[in-house]
Amino acid sequence: MEINDQNLQSLCGALGRTLVSDVKAIREATESLKNFEATPGFTVLLLHLIGQNSVDMQLRLAGSIFFKNCIMQNWVPDEDQKDNIPMNDRATIKKHIVELMLTSPPKIKAQLSHALSIISQADFPKKWDSLLPELVGNLKGQDWNRIAGVLETADSIFHSYRYRVKSEELWQEVKYVLENFQKPLLEVFQQICGLIEQNASNAEVLKPLFKVLLYVCEVFQSLCSQDIPEFIQDTMAQWFNPFKAFLVYKNDLLTPKDEDVPAEVEKVQAVICDIARLFTDKYEEEFKEYVPLYVNDAWNLLTQLNDKGRYDQLVSKAVSFLTSVVTKVWHKDLFSNEQAMRIICEKIVVPQLKLRESDMEVFSMDSGEYVRRDMEGSDIDTRRRTTVDFVRGLCIHFEPQITAILKGYVDGLLKEYAANRANNWVAKDAALYIVLALSVKGKTQTKGVTIVNQYFDVMEFFGTQVLPELQGDIEQNPVLKATCLKFVAVFKNQLPKDAFPVLMPILIKYLASDEYVVHTYAANAIEQILGVKDNHVARVTQNDVSPFVEHTLTGLFKVLDNRESAENEYIMKAIMRLCAVAQSGVTPFAAVILQKITEILSRVSQNPRNPKFNHYLFETISALILHICGSNAGAIGSFEGALFGPFQTMLGMDTCTEFGPYVFQVMAQLLEARSDVSQAYQAIFPSLLAPVLWENHGNIPAIVRLLQAYLEKSAGAVEDSKLTGLLGIFQKLNASKKHDNYGMDLLGTIVETVPMNKLSNYLVEILKLQFARLQTSSTPKFVKHLIVFYCTFICKHGPSALIAAMDKLQPGIFNMVLAKIWLPGTAGIHAEGRKVAIVGMTTLLCQSEEMASGAYTQYWPQLCDAIVSLINLPAASKAGEEEDIMDLSQKSFKTVYAKLVFAPKRTHDPAANVKDPAAFFVQSLGQLTAKIPGKFGGAMSMMSPESANALQQMLQKYNVNIQ
Repeated sequence: MEINDQNLQSLCGALGRTLVSDVKAIREATESLKNFEATPGFTVLLLHLIGQNSVDMQLRLAGSIFFKNCIMQNWVPDEDQKDNIPMNDRATIKKHIVELMLTSPPKIKAQLSHALSIISQADFPKKWDSLLPELVGNLKGQDWNRIAGVLETADSIFHSYRYRVKSEELWQEVKYVLENFQKPLLEVFQQICGLIEQNASNAEVLKPLFKVLLYVCEVFQSLCSQDIPEFIQDTMAQWFNPFKAFLVYKNDLLTPKDEDVPAEVEKVQAVICDIARLFTDKYEEEFKEYVPLYVNDAWNLLTQLNDKGRYDQLVSKAVSFLTSVVTKVWHKDLFSNEQAMRIICEKIVVPQLKLRESDMEVFSMDSGEYVRRDMEGSDIDTRRRTTVDFVRGLCIHFEPQITAILKGYVDGLLKEYAANRANNWVAKDAALYIVLALSVKGKTQTKGVTIVNQYFDVMEFFGTQVLPELQGDIEQNPVLKATCLKFVAVFKNQLPKDAFPVLMPILIKYLASDEYVVHTYAANAIEQILGVKDNHVARVTQNDVSPFVEHTLTGLFKVLDNRESAENEYIMKAIMRLCAVAQSGVTPFAAVILQKITEILSRVSQNPRNPKFNHYLFETISALILHICGSNAGAIGSFEGALFGPFQTMLGMDTCTEFGPYVFQVMAQLLEARSDVSQAYQAIFPSLLAPVLWENHGNIPAIVRLLQAYLEKSAGAVEDSKLTGLLGIFQKLNASKKHDNYGMDLLGTIVETVPMNKLSNYLVEILKLQFARLQTSSTPKFVKHLIVFYCTFICKHGPSALIAAMDKLQPGIFNMVLAKIWLPGTAGIHAEGRKVAIVGMTTLLCQSEEMASGAYTQYWPQLCDAIVSLINLPAASKAGEEEDIMDLSQKSFKTVYAKLVFAPKRTHDPAANVKDPAAFFVQSLGQLTAKIPGKFGGAMSMMSPESANALQQMLQKYNVNIQ
């Protein structure tokens, strides 16, 4: 696509149509633009249009957004996706994007910066060696806005160094960056420091200088995140003395008009605190002389900052730095003075744990944000959260002293509340937060609080202060009530079991609150209590929860009628948990639950906004099927009747394509529970083979499972046309490195369930596709799944049938397969396929004439060795089995494909007739050697010493003699 007036006008017209108010017209215009993505020169034309000052700003902005999205989707194409950006277009983009970004207006600049970051992640430095020299070249001069843009770009490129896993490739990249960027960065930093000092009374000059300083600090932190560079070690004073000066820098000229927006100087100070924390954690030896100085400055800074929103980030970072220092045993003397502890508690801890006016405004005006900030487990840094961590850090070395000091503040705050409960409730809220901070000594993400402060009686406090508060009027002091509900959730493990019947009615009562935060915290507390385990056994059983099921469900579903909570993930998660714990106890309410859920499905499918809510919604459906249909097959039809209509509607909508993977998993779960394939399932089978469904990669695991269920229920009735369609799906998946395992799973079910008289017509073609894949793009993953497939085939049809099919394709090819692919690849077989591999390979070893006395006897010792090695591999870890199923559900959640934990695939064992694969192996050896005595002793002597010893132990264990 050439850059000319006609093409530019056409592009402007298409972009203009994306700016209209008609949703349908926008969609059509966007699709029209997408059709041009594969046209050579299109992205370059877009970039050219973005840089045209004569073009309307809205069109340029629309173009920059589309350009960014185009880069995001096409710069690193999926393995199954065509590369839509030719090499010469890529070169042109990389040649011009930096300059265009530096000279563009802020909104366009942001989009181009994002695009540049995506390109650099893929190409820098190996495929874009001109980028760093271009950035360094632009650091010269006095155009500080331009230099800020260069450093902002550098920060977006180097920021990944903060979290990337160490590797030789990463280190080489960081080394290359440091060699070229560290000296220019120091030069800019020193120049900026001098200019800030010289222009202390000139606000117009100071503001862009501090913007540059901010990005200098950000880049410095990124470059030091993996390891401390030698250059930085040699120039520590040149960095950390100015950093220290800026940490206490004040200038009224930089005070922002908006008290909730931090000034650049405060952003700089926050990053400096982050740098100090990084060096305290990772480079203690190099930073030790600066630690006391920075602690003193951070300490003084915190005592001077008020509760305005502009200081929130700075307070959080400063407190995080102090937390990092206080947890180190070699720095504890900095805090060991009791007077110092009292000052810390009075000036830093208590003020930061108290609710502010702005917090209460968020509670009322933006409840969802309040929950996100405050909920235990959130990764959002707030004043309260970081101060809680600071208190816990202080308690590592000074638990008795800090507990005594803060307990005094708790008593004082509670007295203040008792004096005027209506007006002084903030005091009790602060007391509760001090206890929350003080009492948690050990916790995990999945289990919650495991160890509490031995110097503070949490349960006594709960009984005297929390429970009575919750027993009061639910409408009074809602913020305080929410904190009490949080207290219940946090200390769920410490609450005795006999507290459950007392607490449950109270928590259900709070579901009726109109306050979003209150009913959300009530639902969370219910969910947390129902999930407590003692030694991996659920504390609250089906019988325990049975009296509360109806009222809890009623309360939770009523909350979902509240407009603000219509897609509240905590409510949906509580419903899911309740259905899981109550199990068949929800059967009397199943019809009502299903009706409610289908109504919710119909609503959210129009515009899915909360992926977690949707995930828990489908998990709830699966939990109901698991616990109701599992014990009552007659209920399957009711579920199908309620769900198939909404499911078909959703699958035909383009607003909720992400629901497809869930829908197909639920359909598979229902079909697996059936004894046959119903008319409804038969009717939709052809549509499952439609290519459009397989374009959504998230659908692939779920549809494969559904197709496997079809085959397992009625494979004998599979018509040739359907079998051809299934093999077409296998062919598509076989060609994909990402999805080939699903193709092999499907093929394994086909060979197990389809009669050989039908399958034999296709075997050679199947093998040909597999060999073609081995030749063009073999991977260890593909090989191990291929071996498991061969073993599955042998378990069903015997080894001779496999060898014969391969010989049809090419005589003697099995020899190559065994020597080059099978034997070398055996060690990589995954735990799930290990049993069938042992049984299949044993069958090949001991029941195949070709192996025993035919063309492949030379491989007998190696195959025997490989089987012994497989048997002696350590068992797969069962750690996950001890995890809470809800936590597994959260861990499996992904935006493309989220496995439903409550829809577990029924374990299928192709070698189900063999109970003990090791016994089967040695007994088969015994039978073979009895049949042909004296033949295999020499072969066994050729095994490795380790395998030979292991084999002898197995023979003794199972009392088998080799002749």
